[in-house]
Amino acid sequence: MAVPATAEDMKQAAASVVQRMQSELEELQKNMDTISEQAVEEVERNWNKRKMEIVPGSSLLGEWYKKYQLRFDKTRDGPAIAAQMKVEEIAYELEQFIKGVARGNVAGRPAVGTISVAKGE
Repeated sequence: MAVPATAEDMKQAAASVVQRMQSELEELQKNMDTISEQAVEEVERNWNKRKMEIVPGSSLLGEWYKKYQLRFDKTRDGPAIAAQMKVEEIAYELEQFIKGVARGNVAGRPAVGTISVAKGE
């Protein structure tokens, strides 16, 4: 796209961009029902097997805390919850990630600092 030479050229270029954006939004709006239906179908199809992956943990905990008139704070409460967990309660993938961090070779990169892991935890 060439740089507009005059104010009139700039107005025309801006109008063109706005028109293109309006066309794209109109197309999305036409497909909104289909997109929404597909999303609902996908969640329903996967819900029983993957609900714990689909729902963000912080949202789930936030709703749980609300039942007791509390507010979940990921920064404050996350480490406290993690400290109470037993190894067998941690998902395998997360366990492997934590062990990788402890070894300093997550994603093939050496650790920047030193992490000590207590034996038996």
